[in-house]
Amino acid sequence: MSNAILLSIIGFGLLLLIFIPAILAQTSLANEKINLLQSGEQAEAVILGYEKEEYLWVLYYFQPKESNKTIKCRKIIGNLEEQFPIGSQISVRYKKQHPQISVLEPYAATQLPTS
Repeated sequence: MSNAILLSIIGFGLLLLIFIPAILAQTSLANEKINLLQSGEQAEAVILGYEKEEYLWVLYYFQPKESNKTIKCRKIIGNLEEQFPIGSQISVRYKKQHPQISVLEPYAATQLPTS
């Protein structure tokens, strides 16, 4: 086997080692979002504002049920132009054990439930 073919095979294997974990992580986040939307706790979030960088970010806070702690979040919502007025209350789904892992229902199509 020539060195060029061997290097190509090794290079392809290294690419797989880099990209497979990234793909699995995205799949895991997508599954987490589905789980939150189907069975996550629900609360009302208040929109604090938006920030435009490479992507559009939404800033919001909410108070989980049975808690007096306020959770503040800053999440990427993609390049959506639809924005709710500051102070608007919208539905949020969150993980009971880790409420910072949350998804705003209106932005569920583009928002990932990262903490």
